[in-house]
Amino acid sequence: KVIDIDDDNDNNDNNDDGSSSDDNAAEVEIITHYKKEYYVMINETPQQYIYAIEDGELGNKVGIIDEKGKKKFYKSSKK
Repeated sequence: KVIDIDDDNDNNDNNDDGSSSDDNAAEVEIITHYKKEYYVMINETPQQYIYAIEDGELGNKVGIIDEKGKKKFYKSSKK
């Protein structure tokens, strides 16, 4: 799945030369952890982050996937 990660302006789809721009698009994969879905950017380096899904868009970073492929989520400040 490809999502637009440009938060500034969704009306800026063209470059000066009139071609379409994919600079602000990222290919993501949906993963499931404890029955909740998250986005993971494909080929993200140097660290593979896990992102929340907010209204179908890329949300905040909520964790990482370590070098062994294990999901490690940040501790939530909500109580």
